[in-house]
Amino acid sequence: MSLIRIIIAGAIIFFVYTLLRKIIRPSANKDNIKNDNPVELVQDPTCNTFIEKDTKYKVTYYDDIYYFCSEHCRQAFIKKTKEINK
Repeated sequence: MSLIRIIIAGAIIFFVYTLLRKIIRPSANKDNIKNDNPVELVQDPTCNTFIEKDTKYKVTYYDDIYYFCSEHCRQAFIKKTKEINK
């Protein structure tokens, strides 16, 4: 008889804990997240890293804008395009 009481008490405590956890800290799903300023990501053509589009490392090449994660990748792209155009 006391084993049944322990199981029932444990179940009640578990359900109360689960209920309080949901009330105090709601789950972070897509409906609860509000993002007013989404960031557009582009891929660096040299190292394939995804970076923000507002990066300062850019090159315009044949009317296309290419974005880079660093000056090193930008220079590597410029060097490669100069070799191709020779």
